[in-house]
Amino acid sequence: MGRVENIWEKQKIEDNMQKFHYFKRKMNSKASEDKKTYFAHIFIAFENSKKNLDLDWEYINEYVAVHYQSKTEALIERSNFYICFFVGENVDIQLKEEIEGNTFCAKKYIFDNINCNTDIAQAIYAVEKRIFIISQDETNIDSNANISLNTDDKSPVYVESISLENFRYYAGKKELSFLTSGNRTAVLVVIYAKNGMGKTSIFDGVEFALKGQVDRIKEMVKRDIKDNKWKGAIYHNREHAKENSSVCIKLDNGTEVVRNVVSVANDRDDCRAVPAIKGNEIVGDDRELWNQLILPHYKIDNFVSARKPTDQYEEWSASTASLKREQEEFISSHKILVKKEKEKNDLEKNIEQKRGDLEKLENKRGQILEFQALISYYNKVSEDKLPEFCEENSPERYDQLKNKAANYAYIYKEKRKENKEEIEKIEYIFEVGYKVCVENKSNAEMLEREIGKLELEIQRIQERELLLEQEKNIKKQLETLQPEIVLYKKIKIYGTDKTLKKLDIYKNLIEKEQAYNNALDRLNEQKKIVEQHQSELMQRIESINQKKKCYPVVKEYFKNIKEILVAYSEEIIKQEKYSKKILELSEKQEKCQYQLKQLDKIKLPLSISEWDNKIQLGIQQNIGEPWYSQVMDIRNHYIRVQERIVDRQKILEGQKCKERKLEFALAEARKYIVDHQEICECPLCHTQFESWNNLIQKVSELQKEDSESLDFEMKSLGDEIRTIENQYSSVYQEVNNIFKQRIEEYRNKSLRYEQELINIQITLDTCSSKQKQLKEQQQIWENHLLEYDIKLTNYEEKELIEWYDKLVDELNEVVKKHEELKEQEIKLKAMADQYKEELKAFGNEKAQIEKEPELFGYVQNLLTKPSEFEPEKYLEELIAEEVKLNQSSYELKKKLKTYFDVSQLAVSKLKAVCSSKKEALKSGEVLRKKFAAFASYSEEALQEKLNTAKKMDEKYANQQNILQRIKEENGAREYFKKINEYMNDLNKAQMKLVIQEKEIEQQREKFKKAKTILEAGLKAYFDQQLINEIYKKINPHEIMREMKYELSFNDNEEPQLIIKTSSEQGDSYRPEGYFSTAQLNAVAFSSFLGRALKSKKMALQSIFIDDPVGHFDDINILGFADLIRSILELTDYQIIMSTHDEKVFRILQRKLNQDYYPAKFIRLEEGDE
Repeated sequence: MGRVENIWEKQKIEDNMQKFHYFKRKMNSKASEDKKTYFAHIFIAFENSKKNLDLDWEYINEYVAVHYQSKTEALIERSNFYICFFVGENVDIQLKEEIEGNTFCAKKYIFDNINCNTDIAQAIYAVEKRIFIISQDETNIDSNANISLNTDDKSPVYVESISLENFRYYAGKKELSFLTSGNRTAVLVVIYAKNGMGKTSIFDGVEFALKGQVDRIKEMVKRDIKDNKWKGAIYHNREHAKENSSVCIKLDNGTEVVRNVVSVANDRDDCRAVPAIKGNEIVGDDRELWNQLILPHYKIDNFVSARKPTDQYEEWSASTASLKREQEEFISSHKILVKKEKEKNDLEKNIEQKRGDLEKLENKRGQILEFQALISYYNKVSEDKLPEFCEENSPERYDQLKNKAANYAYIYKEKRKENKEEIEKIEYIFEVGYKVCVENKSNAEMLEREIGKLELEIQRIQERELLLEQEKNIKKQLETLQPEIVLYKKIKIYGTDKTLKKLDIYKNLIEKEQAYNNALDRLNEQKKIVEQHQSELMQRIESINQKKKCYPVVKEYFKNIKEILVAYSEEIIKQEKYSKKILELSEKQEKCQYQLKQLDKIKLPLSISEWDNKIQLGIQQNIGEPWYSQVMDIRNHYIRVQERIVDRQKILEGQKCKERKLEFALAEARKYIVDHQEICECPLCHTQFESWNNLIQKVSELQKEDSESLDFEMKSLGDEIRTIENQYSSVYQEVNNIFKQRIEEYRNKSLRYEQELINIQITLDTCSSKQKQLKEQQQIWENHLLEYDIKLTNYEEKELIEWYDKLVDELNEVVKKHEELKEQEIKLKAMADQYKEELKAFGNEKAQIEKEPELFGYVQNLLTKPSEFEPEKYLEELIAEEVKLNQSSYELKKKLKTYFDVSQLAVSKLKAVCSSKKEALKSGEVLRKKFAAFASYSEEALQEKLNTAKKMDEKYANQQNILQRIKEENGAREYFKKINEYMNDLNKAQMKLVIQEKEIEQQREKFKKAKTILEAGLKAYFDQQLINEIYKKINPHEIMREMKYELSFNDNEEPQLIIKTSSEQGDSYRPEGYFSTAQLNAVAFSSFLGRALKSKKMALQSIFIDDPVGHFDDINILGFADLIRSILELTDYQIIMSTHDEKVFRILQRKLNQDYYPAKFIRLEEGDE
C-alpha cells in the first residue's frame, strides 16, 4: 500500500465532516514531455446503514458539486470526479441503480457490506482496484510503473498510418495518419463517423492486410455461393472495379504491410486469397492469430443475437493453435467416452432382450409332445417310417428327423403332381373322344411328310438366288478393273520411269509454290502490323506533343489544388477550434441547467422552523453573503432560543414532578399541623416558627415560588420566538425576490449558451460544408490532371517536373521506334517483291508440263497415289485380280445348272402352301401330346387306369399333409437349439458389461483430465480475472458482475464454449437469455479485450475495435472511458477504435484529452472518400 501514497494525496474537507474523506490522485504519471499530468478527485464516504446512505447521498453529491467541482478549472479534472460510498449493510438493487445511475457531478460507486471502521488505506485499495488498475497482480498497485500485460521485452510496435486505395467504401486513395501534434504515434485512436460513412471499411482493410481475407465477407460469399449472389467487385470499390485496389499498414518501426486485392475476373468475385507483397514476416502463416487483436462489429452483433456456443468454440480453437493437441485429446476422449457409454447401453438392452427370450423359450416346451404325436400318426398311415423322437434327443437328431420328413414330403409332392397330370390327361382324352384322338394321330403323320418336302424345295430356290447375286457382283468388279488396267498399260508403254520423273518435278513445283505463297502471306501480315504500329506511334507522338503544349494549363491546375489544400487546412483548424468551444459551452450549459434544477428543488420555507441543512447549502450558493449572513443570524438566534425553550421545558417537567411530590407532602403536613396546633416546628424541615399561624402561612406559600419564576421565563422566550419570526418574515420577501432573479439569470445564461451552441454548430456545419466543397473542387482539378495521366501523391511541384521530363523521354523513345519501323517496312517490301518473282518462275515450269495432255493425265492420276506407289507392280496385281474374278464367274455358272429343277418354281407360293399345312398340323397338337402316352391302351384299359390314379391321389394328399405339419413345427428345435445358446450369451453379455463399466470409468477419468488440461489453457487464454476486471469497470449489470467460461458438448456431441455471468451469491446464467442488448454488448467486448490484452508473441501491439459501444447508457460509457484510460496508463497496447455515437466520441475526447494523452481523435465527414 505504500506505493499508493505516491499518487494519492489527502485533501482538507472544508466543514470537517465525519467519516468523509477527499483525495486527489495523480493521473497519467508516465506522461511524455509533451503531455501534462492532472488529478482525479475521489471522495470516500462511510455510511453505517442503508438508511443513512439514502438520506445523505444527494446532499453529499450536491456538496461536492458546489464546494469542489465548480471550483475546479481544468475540464479533464472536472470530468474525473468520483464519489465512493462504503456501507455497513447490504444495499438493495433499486437504491444502487438510483445512486450509481446518477450522472450529475461525479461517477458513483457503492461498496456494500463493508465494516465502517475499515482502515482508509484499505478503502483506497478497493477504490484503486475498482476504478483505476487493470492488472493480474493484485498486490502490486503502482500507477507510476508501466504494468505491461505483454511479456515480450521488445519495444512495442504500433500502427502509424493506414492507407486504403479503391477498397470497399473508399474510391481513390484514403490515408489515415495516427501521428499526434508532437509527431508521435498515438496510443489511442478514436474514429467517429455516422453509420454508412466508411468506418467498417477501415477495419475490413486492416483485417484484409493482416489476414488476406475479411472473415465476415468470406462467410457471406461461402454461404450464398450456390445462389451465385456475390459476383464482381466485393473488396474493390464498385466505381473503380478495374483499377488497382490495396491496403497498406505503416508501422512506427519503419516497416509496413501491403496487400493487393486480386483483379475482378469474369463471373467471379475478387475474394481470392493472395500473399502480402510487403510484410509477410509480420503477418506470418497463421492468420487466425490476428483474431486476438481484431474485433469487427459483426462479432459483437453475433454475440448479441445469441451466437451459438459451437461457433464460439470454433473461433476460440482456431485462434489457439498452441492448444491443438489438448483440443484434439479433449474431443477424442469425449468421443471414446460417448461411444463406450453407447456400447454399455446396447449391452444392457441386449441382456434384457436375452432374459426375455429365455422366458419365451420356456413357453415352447409343450410343443415337443405335439411333435411326437404327429410322427406316430404318420408311421401308422404310411409305408415309409420316421424314427421316434423324445425330449432327450439332441437338436441334431431333431434336424435329421425334420430333414427326412421334408424329403418324404417332397417325394410325395412330386408323385402326387405326376399322378394329377396323368388324371388330367386321361380325363381330357375321354372328354374329346377316344376314336377322335386315334384319327388325329394318323392325319398328323401324313401332314409332317408333306411339309418336309415343301421346305426342301424352298431352301434350294433361296440357294440359287444367292448364287445369282454373287455372279452379278463379280461382273461389276470386272467392269471397274478394266479402265485401270488400260491406263497403267499405256503408262508402261509411254515409259514408267519417264512418267515418274515428270511426276516428281510437278510435285516439287507445287510444294515450292505453296511455301512461297505462305511466306508472302506472312510478309503481308507483318507489313500490316508494322503499318498499324506506325499509325499508333504517330497518334502517341501527337498526344505527347499536345500534353507538352498543355504544361502551363497543368501548372495552373496544380496551383488551384495547392490553394484548396491550404484553405482545407484552415477549415480543419477552425473546426477543431469550434469543436473545443462546443465542449466548453456544453459544460457551461450543463452547469446552468444543473443550477436551475437545484433552484427548482429549493423551496424557501415560509417559516424559520422549516429550515434544514440542504436548504442552507442552496441558499448560500444563490442569495449572496449579506443576505445569507442576515438569514443565518436569524436562523442561529432561532436555534439558540429553541434550545433554551427545550432546556426550560425539561426543567419545567422536573419541577412539576417535584411539585406533585411536594403537594402530597404538604397535604400530609397540613393535616398533621391542623391536628396538632400546639406544634410550631415544620414536620418536614424541622424549622422553628414563632407561632402555629406563621407555620401554616409559610407552608401555603411554599408551592408557588418556583412555578411563577419558570412561567415568567417561558413567556419571555415565546415573545422572543415571535420577534424572530417577525424578523424572518421581513427578510423572506427580499430573499424570495433574489431567488427569482437568480433563476431568471440562469435561464438567460442557458438560453444564451444554447444560442451560442446553435451559432457555433451552424459555423461548424458551414466548415464541414466548405470542406466538402473544397474536397469536391480538389477532386475536379485532380480529375483534370488525371486526363493528363498525372496522379498526385505528395502534392509537390517536383511531381509536375517529373511528369514533363517523362513526357520528353517518352517522345524521344516513340520517335526512335517510328524510324525503326520505317526501315523494317522497306525491308519487308523488298522481300515480298523477290517472292513474287520466284512464284512467276514456278508457274512457267508447271505450264510446260500441263501442255502435254496425255502426260499430264498420267501425272494427275499418280498425284493421288502414295509416295511409295509402283505402277508396274500395281498393273500386275490388277491383271491377277481380273483372272481370279473370271475363274469365280465360270464356277458360279457351272453350279447354277444343278438348280435347274427349281428355276421355274415361285418361292412365295411354296411358302403359302407350307404355312397352311403347318397351321393344320398345329391345331391338333395339344390332343396328340396328351394322347401320345396312352396310344397303346385300349379304351377299357385306359378307364381302369384313371380309377387307380384317383385313389392314389387321395393317399398322397393325406401323407403330404402330415409331413407338412411335421416340417413346419419349429418350437422343439428352437427350444433345444437356443436354451444353451441364450444362457451362454447372457453370461458373456453380463461379463462384457462389467468390463465395459470399468473401461467407461477409466475413460471418464481420461476425459476429466483432458478437460482439466484444456480448461487450464482456456483460463490462460481468456484470463477470467482480467476479463472480469474489464467487465466490472463497464458495470453493465447490477447483479451479474462476474464472467466465466465453460467447456461442454451439445446433444449432437459437438464441442461448445459457453459464456456465463454470475452474482456474488454464486447464481450463474447464460447472458443471452436474460441480458439486454447493451449488457450483451459489454459481455462480448469484455471477452475480446481480455483476450487481446493477454495476446503474446504478436508482431504489433495494436488492438482494433470497430464500434464496440452499442446501446450503452451514460454510466456504461463513463466506465468504458475509465477502462480505456487504465489500458493507456498501465499497458503497452495501442487502441484503434471507431464509434458512430458522437456522445461517446465527445466523452472520450474530454476524459482522454490529447493534451494529456498520446491520443488522436478523427472525424470522418461526408464526402471523405
